[in-house]
Amino acid sequence: DAPEYTEHMDQTTYPGKGSHLRRIESLHISRANFIVTTTKRDADYCALLNPHATILTAPNIVSLEPTNNDTNEDQRKRADMLAKHKLSSGRLTLAFVGDCRYQPNAQGIIWFIDSVFDKLHKDVKEMLSIKIFGNGSLDFAKDWSRDEIVFCGYAESLDSAYADVDFSLIPLLQGGGSRLKAFEAIERSIGIITTPKGCEGINIDTLTPFVHTFTCPESFAEAIKAAYGQIRDVNSATQRERILG
Repeated sequence: DAPEYTEHMDQTTYPGKGSHLRRIESLHISRANFIVTTTKRDADYCALLNPHATILTAPNIVSLEPTNNDTNEDQRKRADMLAKHKLSSGRLTLAFVGDCRYQPNAQGIIWFIDSVFDKLHKDVKEMLSIKIFGNGSLDFAKDWSRDEIVFCGYAESLDSAYADVDFSLIPLLQGGGSRLKAFEAIERSIGIITTPKGCEGINIDTLTPFVHTFTCPESFAEAIKAAYGQIRDVNSATQRERILG
C-alpha cells in the first residue's frame, strides 16, 4: 500500500481520554487466553500483543457471493446502475454518510481531505462535488470545507442524503464495523469509491466495475477519472437509446 495510507493506519490516533481506553484495551488483550476479532488486521494486532493467545476471526458481515450465471438482463441491470445520474453540473457527486463524531469516521475524513484531496491537481478537483452528511459533520466545516467539499449536517433520511449522488465515498482507515456505508450504496445502486478498509470483508469482485479503491492521491485521481467516464458513457448510451427509441 501507499506509504501515506499505511502511515495513518499505524498511528495511534486516540486523543484525550481515548488514549487511556487504548491502554486498557491493550492490557486486556495481553492477558486473554482466547480472543475473537472481526477482521484479520485486528487479529494480527492482537497476535502482536499476545502471541500465546488463541485468536479467531469471525467477521460480523456476510460476504457477497459471485454471480456465476449472468443473463443479458443481469448485465444490463449492472450497466444501468449509473444511468439515473445526469452529471448536470458537469461534476461527479460523491457523498459520505456517517457519524462524524465516531473516531474512525472523523480520522478518515481528515486524512482524506488533508492527505488525498488537497494534493490533487486542480483539474481533478474541478471534476468533483463532495457532500458529507451526519452527526457532527458541521463541526468540520470551519477548518475542512473546500470549494468542492460541503459539510451538510443531518439529512432527513438516507434516501435524501444519497439523492443525486453518483458514488459513495468511504475513506476509512480503521474500524471493525459492519460496513453499512457500502451496503447503503449497494442497496441504492450507487457506485463506491473506497479505501481497502472501507469495503473490507465484502467481495467487491461481484460489484465490478462499480467499486474503485484508493490509498493515495494518485490512485484516487485514477478512481475519479474512471468513475467520471462510467457516468458519462452510460449517460451517452441512455441518450442514444432515447433518440433511437
